[in-house]
Amino acid sequence: MKALLDAIYTEWSHATLPLYFTKVPETRESPYCVYHLINAMPEYTFSSMDENVEIQFTVIGDSGDDVLGYLNDVQQIYDDCKLTVTGYEFVKMERGLLSSFRYNENRTWQGIITYEAIIHKAL
Repeated sequence: MKALLDAIYTEWSHATLPLYFTKVPETRESPYCVYHLINAMPEYTFSSMDENVEIQFTVIGDSGDDVLGYLNDVQQIYDDCKLTVTGYEFVKMERGLLSSFRYNENRTWQGIITYEAIIHKAL
């Protein structure tokens, strides 16, 4: 799984928004993006294994317009991307949920976008 998470981070290198895995430093102010591994489920056949992995990106910004722009940036990077995942054949990255809303009373906005990634490994 680490190989997939590393590939996602490497693909992000084209973005200007900082990306963190799971935890953001306490001193970090918005805007930023955090990605999480939500679910990973293996599917075995006689000769191979597929990993179906759900990844969530959460963007934090100062306004609804900012967050929508950041969500668009995430889509530009990951919609139909071709990740290089060491040790696996990359199959697809498909977008799922997309949502944005006001996060708290401090005028912080949050946007969420999920992707299903499928990677294949010969046994």
